[in-house]
Amino acid sequence: MIKKIAVIDIGSNSVRLQISEIRERKRFRILLEEKDNIRLGEEVFETGIVTQKNIEKAAETLSKYKKIIDNQEVAHIRAVATAGFREASNQKEAVLKIYEMTGIKIEIISGIEEARLIFQGVSSNYDFQGKKVLVVDIGGGSCEMIIGDYQNIDDMKSFALGGTRLTKLYLKNNPVTQYEIYLLEHYIDSVFTKVKTSLERHPFDFIIATGGSVNNITDVIYRLNKKNTNSLSREVSLKETMDLNQELMKRTYKSRLLLPGLEEKRADIILAAGIVMEKIMKFYQKDSFISLDKGLRDGLTIDTITRLGLEPVYLSDITHIRERRIWEIAHKYAFDEKHAVQVTFLALKLFDALSGTLSFKPVWREYLKAAAMLHDIGYHISYSKHHKHSLYLIKNSELVGFEEQEIDIIANIARYHRKSIPKISHVEFRELSILDKEAVVKMASLLKIADALDRSHTACIKDFTVEETNENFIIHPIDSGEDLSLEEEGLKKKRDLFYQLFKKEIALGKVQ
Repeated sequence: MIKKIAVIDIGSNSVRLQISEIRERKRFRILLEEKDNIRLGEEVFETGIVTQKNIEKAAETLSKYKKIIDNQEVAHIRAVATAGFREASNQKEAVLKIYEMTGIKIEIISGIEEARLIFQGVSSNYDFQGKKVLVVDIGGGSCEMIIGDYQNIDDMKSFALGGTRLTKLYLKNNPVTQYEIYLLEHYIDSVFTKVKTSLERHPFDFIIATGGSVNNITDVIYRLNKKNTNSLSREVSLKETMDLNQELMKRTYKSRLLLPGLEEKRADIILAAGIVMEKIMKFYQKDSFISLDKGLRDGLTIDTITRLGLEPVYLSDITHIRERRIWEIAHKYAFDEKHAVQVTFLALKLFDALSGTLSFKPVWREYLKAAAMLHDIGYHISYSKHHKHSLYLIKNSELVGFEEQEIDIIANIARYHRKSIPKISHVEFRELSILDKEAVVKMASLLKIADALDRSHTACIKDFTVEETNENFIIHPIDSGEDLSLEEEGLKKKRDLFYQLFKKEIALGKVQ
């Protein structure tokens, strides 16, 4: 079985390496990523060829990656090139020379194939929530636009609207002139006008934008407005984009670097990307976009795994993006899968049995499910205080499909699966709203019980019913011939929070 794969995205602006590990028993994770901004597309857009200098630059970068790949004992390499190579008249010659120098074969993909892979990378890392989405990827040489939902792509297009290309052709002065801006905007408008009917054929609900320049635009805007920059996905308004574009127009490349977070190697090209995003939002009459740090390389990794017949079992059977991400994080931190699955089963069974009587909110079930699967991942850091480590890891992992507020709830539920009960003196709990505190304490009370009912880590309770009396809830295991003494002892120690909340004991009854 292939253990590791490497994918290389050779773009017009940068070259990226991603190495992933395929493990036994359903485990798959990204090991490392590398990026080099070597601007291979700049001369292609002016001369129409990959120059010898750029062939050597590409070969030097790929040779460096090859050493990393060899050190990682990677079994399969896939390298693809985009606009910077596909528009070169000497593309075959250039690819052959690089192969002879590095031993790495380069596959030149079409703009439509690039769009498909981008959409695959985005849809695997963002919950569309059943809505139609326009995915925009602004690279160095091209801009891909894809409309679809989680299951289907409605339309794909690739335009010559990359940031490096547009800067090289239109924004030649430093700082730029108003006439250059006029010419650039006129060109973008003409591109969209030619395909206006096609672009308007498929309605969508919101925009997700990817690419290094878009993400850097977002970093700058968030830092200027003192927003949290650490989230995988961040919303940027049309007004914020327009304001930044106006500021960039006034500045030289050097003075642009005074803006917080602006990358040195993007100082010249970032304005072109910003204007493209502004034009797209205005064309579709949308007042914001969501910036996502996922795209082509992620789609390429997934596509390569699928081509090799290595799609992880845990992903092939799961269609909901939330659940896919929970499994990825759980495996990343080497969780005890059998125990986590059993605790999740028991917790959800309790929720369903008690929900009507105790008036649980339906959305809490999703929080409980995620917390139950991840409650022990803190063991990855240390056995001691692992519940606190679980809280930290959950809060700092990108739980795609959940809002930041929901992740805080999930992390706190997981934190309280042991003996301790929620207290105002606990900072992470204190900062929650009153309603979120209610969700945490009630779902934590169930998670404590579910964890106790698998204290032996043997999944000895296969099913159960819940009997309600005036004073108690009694759990009756079904067809269990196992010794449940550990589970019974654990339940006695961890049912205190449940009693405080609902004024009823919960106990283990006779096997049915």
